[in-house]
Amino acid sequence: MLNVTAPKAALLTMVLAVALTPLAPSRATAQELRELTTDRPDQTESPSSVDKGHFQVEMDFFTMSSDRTREAGRDLRTTSYGVMPVNFKYGLTDNSDIQVIFDSYQHSQTKDIATGRVLAKTRGAGDLTIRYNTISSATTAAMLSA
Repeated sequence: MLNVTAPKAALLTMVLAVALTPLAPSRATAQELRELTTDRPDQTESPSSVDKGHFQVEMDFFTMSSDRTREAGRDLRTTSYGVMPVNFKYGLTDNSDIQVIFDSYQHSQTKDIATGRVLAKTRGAGDLTIRYNTISSATTAAMLSA
């Protein structure tokens, strides 16, 4: 992971969103577009794509998880949080899009519950994933008729 602070990561995410805004279409009626389907970064993977020529941004402001495990006779707690994970999508065709997924800032810490000792800690910029998403023509037809 890169050593990036949460404020810098949040600023980078906002700059990317503003820089990509000109790619969004200027005008379209609701009748021309399919129903909006959101994936939320790292939450779901829907069998749909963004309409051709359209841009979609999905993000969380803050995410947190806490897991308790038992390893080698020790009770461990791993706490993780992320700041502004974002998924930028752009529709290439009626049934495909390109996605840029960025975990702008991640922090994870594993602690021995009994002693309070920190066993592992990581923080910094998360992963950058570029994904090409395509759906079948049958799925596209079913979505358009719904």
